[in-house]
Amino acid sequence: MSAILSHLKVAELSHAYAGNLTGMFFANAGADVLKIEPPEGDPVRTWGPPMIGDDSAVFVTLNAGKRSVVADVTTSEGKAQLGRIAASVDVLIEDSAETAYIPPLDYATLLRANPNLIICSISGYGPEGPWRHLPSSELVAQMSSEMIGGLGKHDEAPVRFGSDIASYFTAIAATQGSLAAWLGLKRGRSEGSRRVHVSLFGSMLFLRSTMWAALSNPDDWWGLHLDSYLKPPDHGYQTKDGRLYFVIARINDDDWGAMMRELDLDEILADPETNDKMKTEGAAFGRYAHDYKHYWERAFAEMTSAEAIELLSKYGAYAYPINDEEAVVNSEQVVHLEAIGKVIAPGGAEMPAVKAPARFQSSADDVARVSPSLGQHTAEILKS
Repeated sequence: MSAILSHLKVAELSHAYAGNLTGMFFANAGADVLKIEPPEGDPVRTWGPPMIGDDSAVFVTLNAGKRSVVADVTTSEGKAQLGRIAASVDVLIEDSAETAYIPPLDYATLLRANPNLIICSISGYGPEGPWRHLPSSELVAQMSSEMIGGLGKHDEAPVRFGSDIASYFTAIAATQGSLAAWLGLKRGRSEGSRRVHVSLFGSMLFLRSTMWAALSNPDDWWGLHLDSYLKPPDHGYQTKDGRLYFVIARINDDDWGAMMRELDLDEILADPETNDKMKTEGAAFGRYAHDYKHYWERAFAEMTSAEAIELLSKYGAYAYPINDEEAVVNSEQVVHLEAIGKVIAPGGAEMPAVKAPARFQSSADDVARVSPSLGQHTAEILKS
């Protein structure tokens, strides 16, 4: 069976993570993604080490399955080439969030040449406002949006998210918005829908919205997913051989009492106030989690993580070990999900890579995808 989007053609004009990732989402679903690069190549090719041949591992991962065409869109010839490509595709992705490689496009001309073209513009701060021309980056987006507000310790330097969540979430929004615009066009609802704007800053604002709803409430704001900025960082619970994390979602009085006795925490049951707080808000996400952490860790001190997880799970808690990279990659769950595939770099070198989270029964997920060398497909693309 053909891949789900095998009938869709996408042109990707990007030089940073968000645009590359958006193109990857389309390619993973089977779209024909034409990657437009300057003569020196997408800067992402240099984002190493590690390097796989001449290209960075980041580039190889993000661009497997795409076709590369060289076009210097700062010249009249390159603009003409871009116009020819845009006239033959369904979606054009442009990512101008970080540097000035991509000049302003002549959108009106592109849309006249291809009335069915969807143009998705990824920027740092959006098309309007005093910040619209400012360059951005992953770290800038996290900082300027206050995304880092819930990390680290109060009154200490801010801490960034370890993953590139601004770029990743922006790419998800860009893919979703582009597909929505394309589907609307196909159904005859084209008015005002052919331009899609997504920004790193706006994506982070959206992620912060629920927390800000709590911040604007004058009452105490503690809950299942809204912890105070003053709460200390959570590193899980130490056991005899590692660390675990657990959540007690719902538990009746009988099970709670049995669990406390099995953990040798009878003293908690003897103190009604402490017992009530520890049961309702004294584990993991709760308001008093940090205050009562020493009780749990004392109970787990002579238990392995596996033993503690088994006991907690018996009483309905969600309990899991805190894994490092090696443990996750080699876990039985990852193996059963077949979550780790491989991509092939130019020259034939193979590299393991995490598969896309959206999987389609009709897609050839097990076929290794090849990352293009610079300009590998220029002749065939421009000829067609």
